[in-house]
Amino acid sequence: MADLMDKAFQEKGQDERNKVQLQKLETDQLQDVSAGLAFLKESKGVDKSRIAVVGVSLGTSLALLLAESRPDLKAVILFSFNGNSWDRSPELRLRLMRAAKNISAPVMITEAANDYSLNPAHMLDSVMNKHKKPHLIKIYASLGKSQTEGHHLIFLSPQTWEADVFGFLSENL
Repeated sequence: MADLMDKAFQEKGQDERNKVQLQKLETDQLQDVSAGLAFLKESKGVDKSRIAVVGVSLGTSLALLLAESRPDLKAVILFSFNGNSWDRSPELRLRLMRAAKNISAPVMITEAANDYSLNPAHMLDSVMNKHKKPHLIKIYASLGKSQTEGHHLIFLSPQTWEADVFGFLSENL
């Protein structure tokens, strides 16, 4: 997907990149994760009543869209939201705010204070508060010395988030 987005940007600019990203998220990408979820639900040893979805970076958008279309999910965890796309694409931002409004599962958003953008966490918090959706926003201290290091919170500092995330899962699964 990144290759298609880069090509669209090179050929036609940011607006075209935004269109390609949203179109892919709502079609191919969403169909793929939906198929994976269907496979998981048919697998032996899986408690079908206790399934959560986790998204990281660009995958946060996909996790929100999946949760909107799958009310049977019990929890959604979003690590290091794709803030650059959020900030640069009004269409994506509006679509994800609509998804957050429609989600029934509790949502947890985790970010380091020095991630690329905290706008998604703040705006989604506002939307979910307005619509009385269960959610938790955790903004941790800055990680490392760069936005890239902050964005990689999930990989670089699991000890920072693991108790909060597993506690959230325990409460909601």
